[in-house]
Amino acid sequence: MNEAKSHSLPRYFLPLKYQLLRKLFLLLALPIWTNLISFAEAKTTKIQRIVLTGNRILTDNEIRKIMKTQVGKDFDKTELQEDFDRIVAQFYELGCRFARIDKERLLVKQFDRGLYLHIHIDEGVIGKITVEGNHRTRTEVIVRELILKVGTVYFYDEELESERILRRKSYLSEAEIISKWQPETMQVHIHVRVNEAWTLIPTLDLPAFSKEQSSMLVRLSESNVFGSGNGYQFRFQQIREAQQKTRNLLSVGYQIPRTFGTHLNTIGRYTQKAEGDSWIIGLSYPLYSLKSKWGADFSISESVDELYWYKGGSPVGSFIRNRYLYSGQVIRSFGTKTNKSQIGLWTNSYTSRYHESVSTKNISYIPDDQRLEFVGISMAKQNASFIRTRHLNQMGRIEDIPLGYTYGTKIGRSLMWLGSNRSQTQLSFFAQHFHRSSYQLYLNSQSELLSQIHNGVIEAAILIVSFRLIKKGFYNQSLAIQLSTNSTFGSTSNRQNQVLLGGSNGLRGYPLRRFDGDNNLILNIESRGLYWENDWLILGSIIFLDVGHIWTKGNFLSSQVKRSVGAGLRLSSPKLNYRVYRLEFSYPLDLPGRQSKFPVVNYSVGHLF
Repeated sequence: MNEAKSHSLPRYFLPLKYQLLRKLFLLLALPIWTNLISFAEAKTTKIQRIVLTGNRILTDNEIRKIMKTQVGKDFDKTELQEDFDRIVAQFYELGCRFARIDKERLLVKQFDRGLYLHIHIDEGVIGKITVEGNHRTRTEVIVRELILKVGTVYFYDEELESERILRRKSYLSEAEIISKWQPETMQVHIHVRVNEAWTLIPTLDLPAFSKEQSSMLVRLSESNVFGSGNGYQFRFQQIREAQQKTRNLLSVGYQIPRTFGTHLNTIGRYTQKAEGDSWIIGLSYPLYSLKSKWGADFSISESVDELYWYKGGSPVGSFIRNRYLYSGQVIRSFGTKTNKSQIGLWTNSYTSRYHESVSTKNISYIPDDQRLEFVGISMAKQNASFIRTRHLNQMGRIEDIPLGYTYGTKIGRSLMWLGSNRSQTQLSFFAQHFHRSSYQLYLNSQSELLSQIHNGVIEAAILIVSFRLIKKGFYNQSLAIQLSTNSTFGSTSNRQNQVLLGGSNGLRGYPLRRFDGDNNLILNIESRGLYWENDWLILGSIIFLDVGHIWTKGNFLSSQVKRSVGAGLRLSSPKLNYRVYRLEFSYPLDLPGRQSKFPVVNYSVGHLF
């Protein structure tokens, strides 16, 4: 009985040694339970591995630097979403406007040792390209000009550049690219809208017939034969002179900008002229896009030209020049699309022979026959980005203007051991800067220097500098101002350039090439208005003032400034690729011997500047 009672005693009546053993057991087990709890927490919050797929533009390391979610850290769903936003923003900044994180392929998987994250990045791949508005041009001809290609990642700057390339085509008057994301295919759809221009341009010139001489000119040009993008030209000229046999002269030419489906541009032309036949064959691989790294061009030609020397507005001598030319150039481009450098190697080999065609008794300059073999190097630097505007240089068309600067130099040397009949150095320099202010004010400056050096002496050189300012106002009105100068210097006996001033040299209303000298300075001011614009016709006006000054060396103040004023109409059409046609009525104010009160009527194509 006593033994039974002892088994029913409470725990606190257990012997002291058993209580001590129990406490010791609990104390030893505490670290084990603590580790198990920590392991359970690690199983749900610690990131063991992050796998990135689909990314080609950015590397894994570049993306991991953007993310705050890292291996070994606690998993945070909110922080991961913020990482997704930062990744997409980085792709957007690079131009991948349709980049996204594919949530359907996002995988967060739990393992014993931690979490496994699989993140798939869809950079926005182009799946389809469609074209609208091309009635004559084949669809594949337009698609091949695009930098955007099916199966490649979409970039916004490539869309803009593809539009610029299309707008440069003579058979297209307008081009617009619309890009959209298609949820059905999970790809980018590129839709191209174009308006075609008239490409078959006939020309018929029937001047006044006389007893002594008459001529007829028929010309036909097509820049989009059968919608292929290839161009061909044909010209027929008939010349009749008294007591001379009638001469029929032909000219044919072609241009294939995408030879064999590549970017090789092939040109060829054969021309019959009264003074002789000329021909040229050329092959070039242009710097087609802003990301092109290599460019090259090669040509071979033979030309026969009649060159004139003017005095007092009339030709006092002319020369026949036969020239045989072989040329080649290779260019390498470095840098980014907006900031790049170019270096090139070039060679020219030409032989020139001169002979008189009429009396040259008043001319002290007679060209010398030459055979020159040049080799040289060219360098250029460009920092520019494109903007879009209208009514700057054309009437209504979207214009792509490079804001920034470009400058470069070209130097070559003819060597006698290469076959030259003399040693000579050619040195040229050019620079251009285009700036736009916040007040719709556009400023463009250009300069070019060409020189020939022999035995350390500048034999012939010409410097051309111009500053142009255009202020765009309300209702497409604009004020355009240009200040330009041409200067020649060097040895007179070897100079082959002549500075002229007249109706074809910036001074409207005066006879063509009326004044001659060594230097000129011309100021042109135009007020351009636009009054009517639709899909077929664009009508505008122009009011202008021309001021010109020409002088010989050391006689700047001895000659009189020449002025002219006038007004006219400007016509253009989207169907004619926005070419500007001008009909102007000019009044020369300082033309010696002029007594007529009627204006001089002039018709021309394109703006004066």
